[in-house]
Amino acid sequence: PDKVPTLFGTAPMIVQSGSMEPTIKTGDLIFSKVTEPEDVKEGDIISFYDPDSNGKTVNTHRVIKIETVVEDEKEQLQFRTKGDFKLNKEDKTPVPAENLIGVYQFRIAGAGNVAMFMQSTLGFVICVILPIALFVLYDFIRRKLYEKKNAEDTEALNEYITPKLRQILADDIELLDGRDGLELMMEYNGIHNGELVYRNIILTTLDTGKSTDEKLT
Repeated sequence: PDKVPTLFGTAPMIVQSGSMEPTIKTGDLIFSKVTEPEDVKEGDIISFYDPDSNGKTVNTHRVIKIETVVEDEKEQLQFRTKGDFKLNKEDKTPVPAENLIGVYQFRIAGAGNVAMFMQSTLGFVICVILPIALFVLYDFIRRKLYEKKNAEDTEALNEYITPKLRQILADDIELLDGRDGLELMMEYNGIHNGELVYRNIILTTLDTGKSTDEKLT
């Protein structure tokens, strides 16, 4: 039979029938731990390849009896199983030890339905394609808003700095008059909530190193 995939020795499976209700319900996601046949005990819930379907389907039922049979002069274990649902009868065919997948550990109620939905075309669109599309749209809008804000900040900066710069140049005209090599540096930290946070204009004459440093707020 096709092997059930396992992760770290545990096989996740989706329950598609109610034969184990109320212990395990249809639509649950169950986890069975890979176990040696010799370690299975009566009362354990086991997952196994159904011998009545030539191993094409998987069942999860409770062990009600463990038997030892002789085949080809070798002793082998087999399990008598039954679903917990009150109307169920004992499974017709015993489960050979070689059909054992593992012993049931726990379940996540309803998670199997979610997994089945995600495997459908509609589920793939909603759970995979739609989130990607929304993220791309969000990133596009975010970039446009950033570019718009950056342009507004630059315009506001120019409107604010120009008159202040003229004022400083007027106040320091005697300091700068007749000197060569004027270096101008403007530092700013942006605009927050529509108001200027911080501005510095530094005027430095290169030959003296003397500077005017005025904080504009």
